[in-house]
Amino acid sequence: MIIVAVLGSSMASAAARLPCDSVVSYRALLLYVSEAAKSPKPDIDHLIASVPAKCSFEIGGKHFQPSTSQLHAELQDVKKAEDKDRAETLQLLQKTIQRRLTALDGFARGVDSTVKPKLQLIFQQREFRNVGSQDARALLREKLLQLLIALFSLIAKNPEQAALFAEIFAWSVVILVALFVLWKLYRWATRPRPLDVSREIMPFAPSAKAWQQWMRDARAALASGDLREAIHSSYWAAISHLEASGAWIPDKARTPREYLRLIGAADPARPLLTEISWVFEVVWYGNRIPAPAECEAFLAKVEQIACH
Repeated sequence: MIIVAVLGSSMASAAARLPCDSVVSYRALLLYVSEAAKSPKPDIDHLIASVPAKCSFEIGGKHFQPSTSQLHAELQDVKKAEDKDRAETLQLLQKTIQRRLTALDGFARGVDSTVKPKLQLIFQQREFRNVGSQDARALLREKLLQLLIALFSLIAKNPEQAALFAEIFAWSVVILVALFVLWKLYRWATRPRPLDVSREIMPFAPSAKAWQQWMRDARAALASGDLREAIHSSYWAAISHLEASGAWIPDKARTPREYLRLIGAADPARPLLTEISWVFEVVWYGNRIPAPAECEAFLAKVEQIACH
């Protein structure tokens, strides 16, 4: 109580933040706020300005950083409370502070010498590795919040506004990240699924037949109305041209996706081959009838490949 009285007298003229670098100063801080809350009309702004942004001290070799943001929030609740609810809010604040003091006393109290060795053996087990220290994630959140408040204090001189801006910014970042993840999941869920392509066993390697002959067969099929065969023959015309150009070693039992894996990433024909491979799989293996205009566009892309 002497410490509280000394701290209170030093706060009478200016609202400097109280020290909080030891168990004693942390206890004194709690007692100071509790005693001030006993007044019917305490100076809440003075108390808010008195509470430091953070506390840091050690107990029994363990480093602690008790959060003061909750105490700030409780004082803000008292400030916002209507006159009729002020007394009840102050009583609730005193009870909360008393619980903190009780917990602090219980933790700081020495342990019976016969029990301590047993506790040490228990705490050495894996499941009790973090007992006696604060959660690292909670400490990280507290440090990030303090950093944001410090940054926004450069814009807003009012500590309340700085804390509000920091909270809005933090939630905005969380919402943006969540929206980005949802968008990625949506793109993944709606992306075109490759068909389960069965291996087409040809009687000869595609390059054994000149790509120009494949194209003539494709044009003939298109003229006769066999649109699927037009797509089929023109696709193998592209494969024949690339194979004859040395893009890979001939093999008559490859699938379209195996050809895509063989062609180099820097090959200018790769983007067009990717497009026609997808259309070919859907039309030929998926039994879809293409439109005549789609066949014409497909044949034009094959001729572009042959021009490279």
